[in-house]
Amino acid sequence: RVVMWPDGASISKNVVGQPAGKIARLADLPDADHIKFIMVNGETVVTEDMFSGEKLSPVLTVWKYQEFAGAIDLVKQITRFSGYGHSCGIHSQDEGHIMELALKAKVSRMMVNQVQCYANSGNYNNGMPFALTLGCGTWGGNITSENVHWKHFINTTWVSYPIPEVVPDEKAIFGEVWEKYGK
Repeated sequence: RVVMWPDGASISKNVVGQPAGKIARLADLPDADHIKFIMVNGETVVTEDMFSGEKLSPVLTVWKYQEFAGAIDLVKQITRFSGYGHSCGIHSQDEGHIMELALKAKVSRMMVNQVQCYANSGNYNNGMPFALTLGCGTWGGNITSENVHWKHFINTTWVSYPIPEVVPDEKAIFGEVWEKYGK
């Protein structure tokens, strides 16, 4: 922790974007020259642990949980601490777990069975647009939840002509909701 956050709050410029071996040497870890990434156990309450936030380095925090509900709770705590709207990932074949996480996590991207650091910003095998900036939506105080890419830098003029008016039937749209929850 002291190597990553010397003042206890701001990440050190000596670790940002640096290889794991260099960070390991700074932390006096054994066999530093052979280390490709560093895994740290999340041990304290998420909001009190700087390892819950973005590390901008090949350092991964691993959190343990007993039931899937506990994993969702951890994701909620981590995003509350580090910022809503960014992303999360899940490695699972359980479609119920995948959908539950998607509905409960306040994230703009959820990568399923992918290496998240590559998938978030777009990849040839996942359909996400390539981007260097990831929108976090209104959860994160942004205007978009998309990967910000070329289309966001092109001005578009919409040309609109009058068309015959189509007024939707409110009961057709909201009927099931009204029946279940009331109008």
